[in-house]
Amino acid sequence: MSDTMKEMIEFPTIFTFKAMGENTEDFKKDIKEIFIRHETAMITENVSTKGTYTSISITVEVFDFDELQNIYTKIKETKGLKFHL
Repeated sequence: MSDTMKEMIEFPTIFTFKAMGENTEDFKKDIKEIFIRHETAMITENVSTKGTYTSISITVEVFDFDELQNIYTKIKETKGLKFHL
């Protein structure tokens, strides 16, 4: 994330992360484990029409920019990830 983005976000903030990947129990478990230390406001899961992929949205409170970057780094390292927001 850029320094411009860092300046635009006021912390603490409620932030929604979205990860899309293979529709496996391992992928879903691995994404949710990233947020184990956070009190989650909301978790939603949607499976693609063919059942190949799943989308997981998790809304949590993020306290600083470093925490935000750390979460994105962990999401990017998740096996089976196809796309993230």
